[in-house]
Amino acid sequence: MVKGKLKKWLLAATIFSILLSWGKNVPTLTNFFIDYIPLYNKFRAVSSFQVVAELAVPLLAILSLNQFLKESDTNENKLKYLKYAMYGVGGFTLLFTLLGTSLFNFESFRDAGMAGYEENFPGFMDTVLAERKAIFFKDSLRSLILVVLSAGILWAFLKSKINKNIVTIAFAVLILFDLVVVDKRYLNSDDFVSKKQMEKPFQATEIDKEILKDKSYYRVVNFTVNPMNDGSTSYFHNSIGGYHAAKPKRYEELFEYQIAKNNFGVLNMLNTKYIIFPDKQGVPRLQKNRDANGNAWFVNEVAFVNTADEEIRALDSLNTKQKAIVNKKFKELLPKTNFKVDSLATIKLVSYQPNEMKYKSTTTSTQLAVFSDMYYKNGWNAYIDGIKAPIIRVNYVLRALVVPKGKHEIVFRFEPTVIKKGNTITLISYAFLVLIPLGWFFIEKKKNV
Repeated sequence: MVKGKLKKWLLAATIFSILLSWGKNVPTLTNFFIDYIPLYNKFRAVSSFQVVAELAVPLLAILSLNQFLKESDTNENKLKYLKYAMYGVGGFTLLFTLLGTSLFNFESFRDAGMAGYEENFPGFMDTVLAERKAIFFKDSLRSLILVVLSAGILWAFLKSKINKNIVTIAFAVLILFDLVVVDKRYLNSDDFVSKKQMEKPFQATEIDKEILKDKSYYRVVNFTVNPMNDGSTSYFHNSIGGYHAAKPKRYEELFEYQIAKNNFGVLNMLNTKYIIFPDKQGVPRLQKNRDANGNAWFVNEVAFVNTADEEIRALDSLNTKQKAIVNKKFKELLPKTNFKVDSLATIKLVSYQPNEMKYKSTTTSTQLAVFSDMYYKNGWNAYIDGIKAPIIRVNYVLRALVVPKGKHEIVFRFEPTVIKKGNTITLISYAFLVLIPLGWFFIEKKKNV
């Protein structure tokens, strides 16, 4: 019922988005986009591209319904269109409802990863397949019912049994029903907990309480669990681990190649002041690490390496208190490789916020200061007495600064330009969102005068 280019590009966008969302099942198209289309490789899941179809299909449906309710076509033609839609979409949903569980095998390439469950719980995979079939049948039946009800509403309108207002209300009810039923799969009463429970998802152990007595800035590692998949320790302390589905790759490599091998030099440079470990009986114990390097320190020597592999291997036996490993691409930022030992030099963290850290330093000669926080070029800036200073990456993940002699205030501030650009683009977009409809309104009003 919808004519012209609008229908064509909505249909094309729908088909295109579905093909892209199939990912490796359409490798030629997917690989082309990953290799040649900017930012496409930033998608964590290609299935998210289905949002285009989720916009285009309802929009086309709204345009179709608008045409159906107009008097620009005969009821005979409208009935013909209605039959096409009913027999086409309704036929598919009826086929899936009656034969869907026989047409497909409901197996996944990921099922091989659940072999262990089958060994421990015989019949596990049969239960999984039965659940998948049940979900498919219920969704097919729900879709069939919605198709039949929608067709019934439009048929009643053609027979003058209901008016446009009733049609609009009826479809609003069906759409809300459909949305609520599906949305409750993701957000329902089981997802709502008491405020008290939400505010305290973890209970502090005696070890946690003991560590919390220390009010300085430090880090904790908990070896009773996998530190890189541990949310409880990070809830109470600044942990060297934590949990996030998307981890910084360089830090994850540091953990795998150094921390997991109990390299205490690396733990020291991360300012790991407290270590939680299991005893022989598996009971958590606490150990205070008195060798932690602190929040910042001065090193006497720099060693340059050519590659990232050499950089991380150099940490195997590195005395992180005396020496720093630097990739050669930062060489031009360093005036020298040996720094005069200054026994009176001091550097101290005076305030800490997640997006800003301030230090005070006192030296009698130029020094290289290493900081126990991660190097991250996309947003972190350093200032010495208010003047921007280049940040050097050392020891594979840490940040360092060349600090001139004298007394200075050093500030690290997180100032990502992408946030400022994003806010500007958002503001401009909102302005257009308001101005375009207003302009359109006044133009149409002027035409009608």
